[in-house]
Amino acid sequence: MVSFHKCQGRKSPRLSRSLWTMPSSGGTRVPTKERKSPEVRSWTSRHRERIDRELARLSEGGQTAELVVEGRPAVIYRDVPTGGGRMGLPALTDVVVPVPSGYPASLIDLAGLPTGSPFLPLVKGGTNHQGTLNLDGRSWLLASYHPHNGGGGAPWNQNKHGFDTYLDHLIAWLDRLG
Repeated sequence: MVSFHKCQGRKSPRLSRSLWTMPSSGGTRVPTKERKSPEVRSWTSRHRERIDRELARLSEGGQTAELVVEGRPAVIYRDVPTGGGRMGLPALTDVVVPVPSGYPASLIDLAGLPTGSPFLPLVKGGTNHQGTLNLDGRSWLLASYHPHNGGGGAPWNQNKHGFDTYLDHLIAWLDRLG
């Protein structure tokens, strides 16, 4: 975490105490990447409950989605409707969405389809690959899809938006095939 303090009339970065440790030989404090802040350590307990509630709302509406925490945490939405039927493509597909590290304060961003999906060249941002995930025994390609950041959706509001409301964006994304 970087905070700023005034130093002779200008701002200069200062690492917070949680990112500093004393060397074993004593002396001055040195930064370390090994120590994890309390926010990082408690992600699983604090944010998992919220995501579980959001996925339960989807389940109540008939949509299957699950949180997968092998490696990079992500939500896999199962059998999301597509506009592919009118093009001779599948009417349903699975979609993966990474959980942002600062969720829920950080906006949900990106969406991924199984590697080799016929939808990748047709969806907005599908040819602009943002990395791969290996989850659930499959490889997924992440597309450059940003509905809450200039992509047509409302600006991110952590009190209104979540993995339950993101489904609407995914359905629209998979319906507007180009």
